[in-house]
Amino acid sequence: MKKLLLVLLTLLSLSSCKEQKIPKNESYKYIYSNLTDEKSKKYVKDLMEKSSLGKNNIERFFKQVDFFNSNIDKTLLASKDYQKSNQIPEYDVDKMQDSIFNKYPEFAGVNCRITTFGLVSDKIQIKNLEKSNLSAIEIDNSSFKNPPVPTLEGSEIEKFNKFYSAIKTDNTGDSKIHLEKIKNFWKENGINFPKSDKFSIISVYVFSSLDENDNELFIGHTGILFTLDDNRLMLVEKLAFTSPYQAVVFENKKDLYDYLMKMYDFSSETYPAKPLIFENDNLFED
Repeated sequence: MKKLLLVLLTLLSLSSCKEQKIPKNESYKYIYSNLTDEKSKKYVKDLMEKSSLGKNNIERFFKQVDFFNSNIDKTLLASKDYQKSNQIPEYDVDKMQDSIFNKYPEFAGVNCRITTFGLVSDKIQIKNLEKSNLSAIEIDNSSFKNPPVPTLEGSEIEKFNKFYSAIKTDNTGDSKIHLEKIKNFWKENGINFPKSDKFSIISVYVFSSLDENDNELFIGHTGILFTLDDNRLMLVEKLAFTSPYQAVVFENKKDLYDYLMKMYDFSSETYPAKPLIFENDNLFED
């Protein structure tokens, strides 16, 4: 009997140590998690560690995740982790915002740019840190002053401001013009992306027009993309300052591209520039 009990305990122990498997997408476009339980967090943490992201950066990321999730009503997040869906998840952002601001009225929060850069700040090289254009990231910078949860600090902030600087452009639907502006900005400032087969940086450049003579491109959304063992893709992102964290699994690049375009394509006849999506410094296309 003792031997049998020992065998059972050993089997249970081995099964509990097994790597968590994410369900197959099957006929669904997305599988997503808000990283609310230990299993889903452990999966993403293991993925980040295997991808050689910095230990301190990973720890900071999960402090940010826990801070957000612990300060809002859990019913506002996905009812279960790795939820299957064909639709982009809809969240009650107003309620989430009220929950955070009622407790921390002076804190803008952590957004996609702070989240992503916090994970790869030590991997990105920038030679010229002078004359950053902060027009699109002034609110981001307010989150670095006495935050209730670690954000960015010291030299990271300098690099952040340069990397996310707005870029002057023309009000045109010609994507080649915008592409050239972005590439020139990277070249002129010596911006080099990390070269890794484990992860990449997804950047969605969107168009902004303050007036007819002041048109800019800036990174309106960003996240870290990982390739899973079965070749599916996982995008780890923070949707906005007062919107949740997501780990979203896609079957292929087309589904990821369509997801991002549906979320961030605000082009119109007046402002015809469509978003440009990059994987590191390469144009990301479906």
